[in-house]
Amino acid sequence: MKEVIKSVLNRGAPIDTPIMFNVKEFLEIFENEDLYTDYRKNVVGIISKLSNIMDFFGGTTTLPVLASISMDENNSKVLQYPGENLFYNISEILYDVDVDEVIEACEHLDKFRELKRKILEIKTPEELKRLMPRLYDLYTDQVATNKNLLDLEELMNDPNAPLDLKMRNYSRITRDLSELYSNFDLKREQQFAKDFTLELYLERLLHGIENLLANFEKVIEIYEDASLELESFLEEDLDKLNLYIAAQFMDTIENIEPEEQQRYLFYLTNYFRDNVETQVTRVKIKLNAHKVTPISLYERYKKIMVKNPDLLAVNFTPADFRDMSKEEVEEFIVAYLSELSANWELLPSEDESIEKTIRNIAKREHRELSLEERKQKEEKLVNLYMQKKRFYDSTDPYFRIKGKNTFDGYVGYIYSNSIVVLEKFYANAEEKKIAENHAIYIMSMKDFYELSQHSRSYLIANHLCKRVIHKGSWQMKVLKYINKTATGETPAEDTKKIIKDEKITLKEKKL
Repeated sequence: MKEVIKSVLNRGAPIDTPIMFNVKEFLEIFENEDLYTDYRKNVVGIISKLSNIMDFFGGTTTLPVLASISMDENNSKVLQYPGENLFYNISEILYDVDVDEVIEACEHLDKFRELKRKILEIKTPEELKRLMPRLYDLYTDQVATNKNLLDLEELMNDPNAPLDLKMRNYSRITRDLSELYSNFDLKREQQFAKDFTLELYLERLLHGIENLLANFEKVIEIYEDASLELESFLEEDLDKLNLYIAAQFMDTIENIEPEEQQRYLFYLTNYFRDNVETQVTRVKIKLNAHKVTPISLYERYKKIMVKNPDLLAVNFTPADFRDMSKEEVEEFIVAYLSELSANWELLPSEDESIEKTIRNIAKREHRELSLEERKQKEEKLVNLYMQKKRFYDSTDPYFRIKGKNTFDGYVGYIYSNSIVVLEKFYANAEEKKIAENHAIYIMSMKDFYELSQHSRSYLIANHLCKRVIHKGSWQMKVLKYINKTATGETPAEDTKKIIKDEKITLKEKKL
C-alpha cells in the first residue's frame, strides 16, 4: 500500500477503530479504472479460493463488496476485507429470511441445516418469487447463465459455424467464469444446465454455503490475507480520500453508543485541524446521493461535541507510539484522558440572587432578538465552544477537573507547572446549554481548593487568581501561564492529597 494512503488511514491514534465501507462506492469516488483493476485482482484471488471450498462457481453472490479499516500486527491501520464479509454475503443471498435467523444460522451449522431444509421445501419458481424474491433474482440469473452455456454447446457442435464465431463466443462466455473460479469445468456446468431444476439449484447453492460455514476459519484467513493495496491511487485524489475516510468515521460516530465515540473522535480532530482550520475546503464528494464537504462534515462534528461534553478534541500527532504495543497505547490514552471530578462548589449559594438576575436579563435580551439574530447568537456560542475545546485539549494538561453542582459546566485544567485554569463550557451541562462569554480563572494548584470555596466576586478580587476574557488573543494570554516555568512545585502531591481527603475523585475514561 502506498505511504500516502497509510498516512491518511493512520490519523489520530494507533488504536482499533474498525470501519466498514462499500468498495464499489469507494472506487466510484475516484473514477480511476486502474483502481478498479486492482480491486478485481483481489476479487479473483478471493473467489477462486472460495469456489474451491464451495465446490461450484457462485456467480456474483460471493463477491467481497465490503472493506474495513483494521489494525495489523505492526500497530498500523490497513484496508482489508473483513472475515464478516462471509456473513454479509450470506445475508444478501438469504435477504428475505429474518435477520436474527440468518445470524444464528451463520453461527451454528445445525441451525443452518434447519434453515436449509425449510428453503428446500419451496418447490416452484412462483413460490420462490413470492417467499424469497432476492433468491428468485439469483435463480433467474442462473437460468440466463444456463442458456448461455447451452447456446455455446450448440454453437461449438455446429459443423457449419465459422471458427472465429465459435472462439469469440467461447471467450465471451467462459472468460470471466474461468478467471474467477479456479475449479470451473465447462462440461460439468453444461450438464448442470441440462439437468437444471429449482430443487437442484437450491440444493447446490445451499450446499456451497454450508461448506463455507463448515470451513469458517479457512474462509476468514482467505479474506484477511487479501489487503486492498490501491497501488494505482493518484495523489491528486488525496483530498477526496481524506474526506471519504473522515466521512466514514463521522457516520460511525453518529451511529454508535456515546461511550465508544471518543475512540473514533481522535481521527476527526486531526482531520479538521488540517482541513477546516487551514481552509482546505474546496474538495467535495458524493455519498449516498448527498454532497459531502469538509465544512458540512465539520457542522456535524460540532453537533457531536456540543451534545457530549465528555468528548475531548485531543490531537495525538506529536505523541511517539512507535515502541508501544496495542495494549500500552490503550493504557497511555486512557491515563491521558482520565479526569478528576470535583465535589465542592465553585459558586456558593450566596451568589444565587446575582445569578438569577443575570439569567433574567439574558432571557429578556433573547426575547427581543429575531429568529435570525437568535441563530447568529447560537452559532457564535457554538464556535466559541469549539474554539475553547480545541485550544485546551491541545495544551497537554496534567489532569482535567470536571465540576459538579454550582461548579456544573466548568472544566479545570491542571498543568505540570501547577497552574490551574478554570473554563466554563456550559451554563447547564445536563441540558447541553452552552455558556456565554464567562471569564477564565487562573491560579496555582496550591491555592486552587481554598479559592474555589469562595464567591465569584472573591475570585475576581483576589490577587492569587488571574482573570482572562475571551477577547482578542485570549489563547496567548492563557498560554503564558500554562508555559510559565515551574518554580519547583508539582501538581502530583497536591492532587494526591486532595484525592486522599476525598475532596475530588478520579474518574477513569474507557475506550
